[in-house]
Amino acid sequence: MLNKTIYELCTKDKKLKHFLISKGFENLKDDISFNNFAKMINLESALKMKGIDIDLFISEYKKYKDINCIFERKNNKYIIKGSVPCPVKIPLEEKFKEIVENNDFDLAYDFESANLPIDKLYAELRMGIYPDLITSTGYKMVLDEDIREILEREYTACNLPYHLELNMQGADIKDPRGTFHILAIVPAVFVYNKIKCDNPPKSWEELLSGEYENKLAIPVLDLDMYDALIITIFDKFGIKGIENLSKAYKESMHPAQMLKSNDMDIAIMPYFFASLVDEKKQAVLWPKDGAIVSPLFFLIKKGKEEELKPIIEIILGKDLSEKISANGKFPATSPYAINNLGEKNKFMFASWDVIYRKNIREDLEKYSGIRNIEENKIKTSYINIQKDSYNI
Repeated sequence: MLNKTIYELCTKDKKLKHFLISKGFENLKDDISFNNFAKMINLESALKMKGIDIDLFISEYKKYKDINCIFERKNNKYIIKGSVPCPVKIPLEEKFKEIVENNDFDLAYDFESANLPIDKLYAELRMGIYPDLITSTGYKMVLDEDIREILEREYTACNLPYHLELNMQGADIKDPRGTFHILAIVPAVFVYNKIKCDNPPKSWEELLSGEYENKLAIPVLDLDMYDALIITIFDKFGIKGIENLSKAYKESMHPAQMLKSNDMDIAIMPYFFASLVDEKKQAVLWPKDGAIVSPLFFLIKKGKEEELKPIIEIILGKDLSEKISANGKFPATSPYAINNLGEKNKFMFASWDVIYRKNIREDLEKYSGIRNIEENKIKTSYINIQKDSYNI
């Protein structure tokens, strides 16, 4: 295998081509480049050129190929897959379990928690296997341009109705291109230590002013929230905002750790977690210029809109919307949702222009502020974070 040309291998195995592209061989996307480059180099030389460990590559590719077996459609008529925030995952699964048990629909569902990667779904999409409905927490799916191209081609937001309250409070949640419906949003608020911080920031503008250097805990490993922070701050405050966020950054913590910490000065955390603070030690501030939000996207396979309408109506219905909202902890966009948000609870939402901007992730990674934060996140043990997250 290693001594054969990439062209020969990929012609026989199309999955290998997709896998190589995901490993950084972007030139294989273009047919002309593929025909020229792939015929000139064998797999071993190509991997060495990229500095990719050969044994690790072979091991990962075997797992990648197995995904096709794991995600076969089997006999179910409808498939819904994706990621959702942990507290939303339970009511969604309960509702779909009820649907299946009542034989309302021949439906299979598979939801990952938002703190886990959904690489299996990405691999499935790249192989041309498209679920009927997709949920996706945060911006990762939007910012992966290969995946976004697939979603724009194969999926639609179906012009579903929205709760006008959220738009009036600053969440510009309607996708002008009509691909991504937003089912709910996860607001990020400030939590501060009452003893250590006697002058907490009242807004993002204040937090990013340079006054709070080395005082901020950020949920870097909570990828959906971290992406939302970086994208929105870049959109609203530019590179200066990113650099000042880096200066304020002290450590990466999971929100569950933030709730238990006595050393933390100020933290950014999802509103759901913030509602669990020990009020003797910590206090919650909703930023005056709006809570930055991470979206829960919802997509419908094109051509299936009418067929899936009964399922969509259940997802957007009063019962499930109220459970998702959790009394405003995860504001739902359904017109039936009761979010109980005050007039002062504004939102700050990244513009669709920056969401759809080409090469946005690559562009952001160039800036030292983001690199400083991401290089420091290795100081936090992911195992401890996972352990703590179940002990709230």
